[in-house]
Amino acid sequence: MNVKTNNEKIKQRLNKLKNKKLKKGKQFSKEEILSTKVSVIPTWQRVLTLIISFSFIGFGITHIVYGSYILFSIFFSIGLAILVIGIFGGKKSVGHILEKSGDAGLALLEMLAI
Repeated sequence: MNVKTNNEKIKQRLNKLKNKKLKKGKQFSKEEILSTKVSVIPTWQRVLTLIISFSFIGFGITHIVYGSYILFSIFFSIGLAILVIGIFGGKKSVGHILEKSGDAGLALLEMLAI
């Protein structure tokens, strides 16, 4: 299983953004680099969150068959909330991650030639 560290995720994300900027003929500033958002939640946790959310949504939908619209709305709402958190949650800026990582963050900044 390919598990990426935060530094690998940062490098991959910044390289992608750098290539987009170069195609447009623009420079990549330090502020843009430090404000770039990177996912910090491991993939297996995201997948687990999505499975749980779809379970809640499915359980809510089964209550429509039995005519329990209150239980449907409760489970469906919980499932949608978990789904939104699973998709959009857990992103932090590169600057925040590098502040927390100390010497490793400084080494990454030097490697990126900021």
